Amino acid sequence: MSAKPELSGDGLTLRPLGLEHAAAIFAGFDDPESKRLTGTTQDITLEQCEAFYRRVPNDASRVDYGIFEDANPERLCGELVINEIDWQAHTGHFRIAISNPSDRDRGLGQRAIRILFTHAFDQMGLQRIDLEVYAFNPRAIHVYESLGFARTGLQKAALEWEGETTDLIEMQLTAEAYRG
Repeated sequence: MSAKPELSGDGLTLRPLGLEHAAAIFAGFDDPESKRLTGTTQDITLEQCEAFYRRVPNDASRVDYGIFEDANPERLCGELVINEIDWQAHTGHFRIAISNPSDRDRGLGQRAIRILFTHAFDQMGLQRIDLEVYAFNPRAIHVYESLGFARTGLQKAALEWEGETTDLIEMQLTAEAYRG
């Protein structure tokens, strides 16, 4: 699977990310809540971000999409990624970040996930998607479970954040569960 088409539905457009989006993505790294929810402890430079997004469009082991609302089609609301794609096993690993606080709690993430997963299971041929989420993110856990994700593991004390440790919950979604 090499084609990374634009995807749309439910008032959103998902566009493949590339170098032209690096500055907007980099700006989202400044949000303390985004850093906490993703467990991002290192600082990233704009140059590192640009170098990464130069490579992304040609990397067959991943699909990186930006979330854009149809009402404001030039403003990046967040990103969602299926990476570590194993084409022989038909599996991938998922992550999402809604960087701007004003875009959280509006259902953008859940709508975008549905668009991407429909494409992943129906067009890309994936049969399972895995993810990891920190226990201090009940909002994301609720969304994942509502989509059909099942908890498959727990890594105790996986992250130390501001002096406190938190667990990492492992989850997976099969194509069958998603369609059901």
